[in-house]
Amino acid sequence: MKQNTRTLLLVALIFTLGAYVGSQVPPPESTPPKPIKLSERFPWSVEPTVATISAGDTLHITAILGVPDQHYVYAERTGVDITPPSGIAVGEIVTDAPKLKYDTFEKRDVPQYDSSATFRIPLIADVSAGGTFEISLTLSTQGCSPTMCYFPTSVERTVLVTVMPSGAAEGALSDFSRATDGTDTGALSGAVNLGNVVAE
Repeated sequence: MKQNTRTLLLVALIFTLGAYVGSQVPPPESTPPKPIKLSERFPWSVEPTVATISAGDTLHITAILGVPDQHYVYAERTGVDITPPSGIAVGEIVTDAPKLKYDTFEKRDVPQYDSSATFRIPLIADVSAGGTFEISLTLSTQGCSPTMCYFPTSVERTVLVTVMPSGAAEGALSDFSRATDGTDTGALSGAVNLGNVVAE
């Protein structure tokens, strides 16, 4: 009888110790949140990335910098840098007017963008240009939150521009015009793809 009592007490003690030890085991650590890249915190978008124009025409590219809530970027350190290939020229880049605000980090009034910044970039094709051109854009900025400023960051974007020689574009337009006004029905088959060839 005493042996059974000791056995029961031993079993109860083992269960009690197991429950105690289990209660002392720390819960598994949760996975820390993945840090946000600066290029994702202040994202750039560029449109269009592929376009076709005629020689002598201008293509307008729009680059937009997103700024999250409760953040801002320095206008003086935000911009677009382009090194155009031969046959393509860059016109005057137009952007939104920044807001002049006192900056607690700079201890002075500085121009800032606190929502978004839009850059309108004209690319001008030379009258003698022809072929496909790869335009590289370097988009730079530096932003801050209410408690800290981030390191300056830059990203690369590429725009592919196909330039149709002016003579070829004019010939296609002439074929399309004659086909649609009924003077040359045979030209219609050669002009049906014009909409993807010539752009403003």
